[in-house]
Amino acid sequence: MKSSGNEEGGGLRSNRVGKHSQRTLPQPFRGSSSALRAGQRGVTEDIREGCQAGLDPKQAIEEWLEFAKRSGHVRVTGQRRFRSDLDLVDTMEAEAESLFAFTRSRRLCFSESVKSLIRNSPVKAGNEHKAFYVSVGGQRRVLKITHPGKFGRKENTPFQYLLRWQLLNDYVPTTEARIEDCIRDEQGRLSIITTMSFYQGPHPEPLETDAFIKSLGFEMLRDGSSTLDYIHGRAGLIIRDCHPRNWIRTANTLVPIDIIPEAVG
Repeated sequence: MKSSGNEEGGGLRSNRVGKHSQRTLPQPFRGSSSALRAGQRGVTEDIREGCQAGLDPKQAIEEWLEFAKRSGHVRVTGQRRFRSDLDLVDTMEAEAESLFAFTRSRRLCFSESVKSLIRNSPVKAGNEHKAFYVSVGGQRRVLKITHPGKFGRKENTPFQYLLRWQLLNDYVPTTEARIEDCIRDEQGRLSIITTMSFYQGPHPEPLETDAFIKSLGFEMLRDGSSTLDYIHGRAGLIIRDCHPRNWIRTANTLVPIDIIPEAVG
């Protein structure tokens, strides 16, 4: 998404998602990550010390589906439509088992300090994640861990959650999201761990956010969802949960930090 007059970029870029035609949205966001603010809870040593690097979401999805096929995980097909609530729950459980096995096969992991942070640090949790501030390769990033047994929006499967990160990377490349690992709690419930770019700045005002999103060709979407959503019909893209606290105002533009993109259809 690009604010007017920002020649360096700052917006959603054209791309293909699934069977949809070429996107015709503005150029990608370009923002600057910043140092950890004083008093914010996090770890300063590199979280991947002695560990495998995280995976790009698109790469993670492709490798996971291939792993599932080789392993006989017949319910892991990347489906996004379900015959019933029971079909959804069964698929969610099967995907969680398969994704955990896949991350173990790829030997994704974290340093002990990050494991301790995730388990013990008293942070404020949102509806979908707990968030932490970490260092990766000398760069400040945001680490997010889903609540046990949940994968973003309540109706989403693990596959749909990873697809959401792929879409965000496609349209907002400076997000630079990575799938880092999966862990289980004492009850065996899965959580997915990701990292993304860190941005520092104030949140915009509601009218400012609305005007910015509409300047990109989006319209307000009213489909019964409880979140503030917009749709770009020509591009076949929905962005959900667009309230101001999910955006950061940088020097040149507004940057989304926690919106939920969906391909239409």
